[in-house]
Order: sequence, then C-alpha cells, then structure tokens
Amino acid sequence: MAYSLPTKRLLKIRVVPEGQKVKLKFKDSLMLLPLSLIKLIKTFNIDTNKLSFPYLFIRKKEDLNYTGNIPKFEFFSDINKDEYNQLSSNFSKKQPWVFKTENSKYLYNDVKSLYEIIDIFSKEIYERERINITRIISISGLALKIYSLRRVIIMIWVNLTLKSLIILIIRILKRVTLEEE
Repeated sequence: MAYSLPTKRLLKIRVVPEGQKVKLKFKDSLMLLPLSLIKLIKTFNIDTNKLSFPYLFIRKKEDLNYTGNIPKFEFFSDINKDEYNQLSSNFSKKQPWVFKTENSKYLYNDVKSLYEIIDIFSKEIYERERINITRIISISGLALKIYSLRRVIIMIWVNLTLKSLIILIIRILKRVTLEEE
C-alpha cells in the first residue's frame, strides 16, 4: 500500500490474489480529481445522478437486513426536508424501503458516475497531453508530468532551432568565404 506522508491518506492498494497472475489496483480518485462526487457530476455533465442515502442509519449488524419504512429524515445528511418527502413518496407498505436494495442502487450509481467521469477526464488528458492517467496518482503528479513533458518539448525545439541556426550560419560563412576567393 502507498500512503502520502503528511496525512497518511491512502493513495492506492494493489491486490494480487494468491496463486493468480491478475493484479488489481485501487486508486483514490479524490487525489486526482479533488472534488466531491456531486460536484464532479455537475462539472463533467454526467447523466448518472448521485443518490441520497441514510449514512447514519446503520448502527448494528441487524440493520443491514432492514426492510420497512424509509429511515427518518435525521439519518440523511445530504438532503433537505422537501427532498426527503419526495424520496419518501417512492415507498409504502406495499413497496417498502429495503436496505440491501437501496444500498446497491446507491453504490452502483456512485461507481458508474465516477467511472464516467474518470473516462472523460482520462480521454481529455490523453488527447491534450498524450499522458495515460492510469500511471498518475495525484493531481500534483499530473501537473508535474505535464510540465516536464512540455519542458522537454521546448528544449528539443530550442535545440533543433539552435542547430538549424548554426547550420545556416555555417552555410552563410562558407558562401562568403567562397565568394571572397
């Protein structure tokens, strides 16, 4: 596992199941795109919505199997009362709120929207800078990579320009020398 030094924040995890050749890498997308998921969805104009979820509802293991009325408004930290009332209207005794179902929907939307965002961001960075972001851990690492590549390109251009200029000066000097003889 890799950690950033000052905060001990997890940057990435490598998982290699025993006896297998498959390697999975999990990276903290917040290090590369440091905004909340809801702000990223708006910024990247993604159709998949961030769903509301009662984060504070689960207090004991049995709550994971809960089926019944939607949890009280106090368990939601990301919606206002009107949004809660709208959400509540989707559930009834005939169609109860089921933790496992709602949790699955919530997680699915989060993963799907984040995938869409990273896909757009990745393609845009590759198109503009020819950088594969799967090798980058953080936004500062990406900025450094862009700066370094641009600096190398400028240095190559300057060297080619200087080389061309020197060749041109040598040709001019040869002509002048030949004309004088």
